[in-house]
Amino acid sequence: MRRVLVAAAVLAALTGCSSGTPTPVPTTSESAVSQEKQATIDGEWVLTRTVTASDDVNNPAHAVGAVSTRYLKFGDIVCPVGACTGGVLSGPTQAVRDNSTFSSSANTIVYEFSGTINCLRQDTGAVLVPNGYTYTARVELKVLATDTVDPTKAATLEGTLTYTDTVTNEALTAGCSREPVTTTTEYALTAVRGALAPVTAP
Repeated sequence: MRRVLVAAAVLAALTGCSSGTPTPVPTTSESAVSQEKQATIDGEWVLTRTVTASDDVNNPAHAVGAVSTRYLKFGDIVCPVGACTGGVLSGPTQAVRDNSTFSSSANTIVYEFSGTINCLRQDTGAVLVPNGYTYTARVELKVLATDTVDPTKAATLEGTLTYTDTVTNEALTAGCSREPVTTTTEYALTAVRGALAPVTAP
């Protein structure tokens, strides 16, 4: 019987820290876009993630109720005709953040990360198969509240994250095994404006 192998790097991959190329989120067509001016989201945010459902029994970070934090930054924002697009950084610290693009309409922000992570031996932590898993993390956030002093500025966001990863065929052939081969983890998200995490010296 083959030993179950897990990808430890998956802990950093959610909404940031990917080894692949982020997938741009398509811009919503003008016919479906709200014409109302949206609350501004540019700047730094602290995102709290709570697992609400998961079929991944191998990763403790995916257990229902598990809580983790990410540090976001929205920037380069352009808002023609009520819709907005821009860039988003996301990761566990300021020093470890990946980038992608977002689109938004009617104060709903959508972005996605995708890439690959290594399959590691459970007993030693050594890399068994580089890029043994493919993953996608899709985030949807809505403006829950605006600033009490400046109502044009978003102050609180909430939403959901859907994270899916799959063991590749090449990894299965090389001995990387997991049941199920594809797992999905759902998160509830809350974000507030805040400072960055301390930068850890190398």
